[in-house]
Amino acid sequence: MRTNLLSLPRLPVPDLADTLSRYSSSVQPLLTPSLSSSSCDDNLYTNHLNKVSSFASTVGPSLQSRLRFLESERISKQRYPFSYVERHWDDMYLGGRFALPVNSNPFYLLRGVQDSSSDSTSTTGAVLSAMIRFHLKSLSNKLEPDLPHANCMSPFPYMFGTSRVATKDKDTLSLNPASGHVVVIHGGHFHKLKVIDPSSGKPYCGASLSASIDAIMNSPTPDTPSIAVLSAQERDTWAKHRKTLSSSSPVNADSLKTIDAALFVVNLDQGGIDSPHHESEILLHGRDGCGWWDKHQLIRLSNGRLAINFEHSFSDGMIWNRMLHEVVANVSPDTFKSPYKPLGDAYTPPNSPTFSTLSFAMSKATLEHIEVATEAVKRDVGNCR
Repeated sequence: MRTNLLSLPRLPVPDLADTLSRYSSSVQPLLTPSLSSSSCDDNLYTNHLNKVSSFASTVGPSLQSRLRFLESERISKQRYPFSYVERHWDDMYLGGRFALPVNSNPFYLLRGVQDSSSDSTSTTGAVLSAMIRFHLKSLSNKLEPDLPHANCMSPFPYMFGTSRVATKDKDTLSLNPASGHVVVIHGGHFHKLKVIDPSSGKPYCGASLSASIDAIMNSPTPDTPSIAVLSAQERDTWAKHRKTLSSSSPVNADSLKTIDAALFVVNLDQGGIDSPHHESEILLHGRDGCGWWDKHQLIRLSNGRLAINFEHSFSDGMIWNRMLHEVVANVSPDTFKSPYKPLGDAYTPPNSPTFSTLSFAMSKATLEHIEVATEAVKRDVGNCR
């Protein structure tokens, strides 16, 4: 799957004139009163074009030369960063101090793949199992090249098991592709669920995982605040609060490590849904930020519909599309056809997989952080309406 990575056609460095032309076209709607929803000066776009012209005749050519040098260096060294874009991508996402909900994490709502009722989780279990099987197909180097055009396959092994970790100034990534569990959020609280049979190495079947999800949904919900909202904060704030949370108790540190090491998060939504718009709000930023925004989340809405909220720093739409294509074709083979080989077999255990509830010791400082974070998220998401 990854043997021909360096033989793929390279993303070319565009000419400076082409870059500036495309840039000028892209900002025109934002700087033209008749096209912009906000009030702006009639001469704003013209003045901005003058700045673009000045850039083209002063520092632009030297920066363009530097960019071409970086690209030639990438070709000669043949290691990360493989493209002149790659390090800038990482710096932009991991260095961005914005909160992830709304600003960075997008969602996909799956069409035609959902539980038959609000009480059923059979399709949720099937999708969960298929996602794990896709991941194992990737890890075993059996993932066929993308069709109809070959794309870079290097991000696939890290799509699951990866977590963004909030740290001051620039986040880091925690890589755990060999993980054997997911973390399920229900009622704002976290549960570790094993999804791979340790003996056979195969993922559990959808029916068994559905039974485990049912058990989690029917289990008592602790009457304590949830730390989930903390991950919805601006990144330096979350980094500070995460450090306090982790250092205040070894139980907290272990629970955070379990979440980081999960293949991804399964978020079981609760509460009414008023409209498609309300549905989109929940998928974009949760109910008052409830979710774990540092990882990919498979979200089961209270009406049975399924969606994925993606953490964007370590993956993008190209690999999400491929993963969902194979997952949906596996779950609904009569409706969705795929040119790729079927996903591997699943294991049917004699009993449903076990889960354990993660604990957090709530200090006074953490409780205050949760209260402040909840109000901040409510204020921020209110601007989306």
